[in-house]
Amino acid sequence: MTLQKRGGSLPIGPPYSKGGGVTLLIPLVIRIDSRCRRLVASGVLEARMAQEKLHEDFEIRKRFESSDRAVLRYQLVNEFLTEKKGYWTEEGRQVVTRYKYFVETLQDGRQIYLSRPTFLNKGIDFTVVVERFDGVKDKLPSHPDLISDILLTKRIGQAKIGKLLSAIERVWLCEDPDEVLKDTDLAFKPGLSADLVLKALKWLFIEQDITYWNYDGRMMLWNGIRNAVQIED
Repeated sequence: MTLQKRGGSLPIGPPYSKGGGVTLLIPLVIRIDSRCRRLVASGVLEARMAQEKLHEDFEIRKRFESSDRAVLRYQLVNEFLTEKKGYWTEEGRQVVTRYKYFVETLQDGRQIYLSRPTFLNKGIDFTVVVERFDGVKDKLPSHPDLISDILLTKRIGQAKIGKLLSAIERVWLCEDPDEVLKDTDLAFKPGLSADLVLKALKWLFIEQDITYWNYDGRMMLWNGIRNAVQIED
C-alpha cells in the first residue's frame, strides 16, 4: 500500500498485492481531518452554549391579604400565571425567567420575598426567602429553623409560649401579622424577631395551601408546631 503525494510516494508496510495498491491523496485527508476537527469543536461549543442558560430577572412588590385562605391561594396562583415564559434566543441560547415577589417588610427594614422558579421545578411552587436571615446572606427559613426558634420561648415560661402560639394561630387563621403585632406584645421573645417568625409563617402556610390543598394544606405545619411544643413537655 502506498500514499501518494506530489513529488513521490510514501510506502507504508509491505504491498498488499503485486502490481497495485490503494492510493490516498494526503492533501484530501488533511482537509477532511481539519474539517472534522472544526465540526467537533463547533459541536462542543454549541453544546456548552446550550447548557449555559441566560436569565431575565423580574422584581415585583405586592401585598396579598385576605381572611380567607382560598382567596389568598387564588390571588397568588393567578399572579404566577401572568409571568413571562422562558424562551430561546436566535443564537440558540436558552433564557430562563426568574421572579422575586417582595411581599413583607420587617421592622428592621429587611424584606421577605418569594422566589421562582424553585430548585425542585414543581411549576407553581415557590420558596420563601428572608433577606440577610443569618445577618449576611438571604436564606430560606426551614420548618425546623422556625420550630427550634419557637421552642426557645417555651424555655422562658408556659405563659410566654402560650402567648406566642396564640399569635401564630391568628396568622394561621389568615389574620395579617401586622394586625396581630399591633395588639400583642411579643417583645419578650428570644431568638428571631416576632415579626420575622409570624410573617415567614404566613407565607409557609400559604405555600402549603398551594402544594397540599387537596390534603391538609396549612394544617400540616401548624400541627408540626403544636406537636413539637407538646413533645418537649
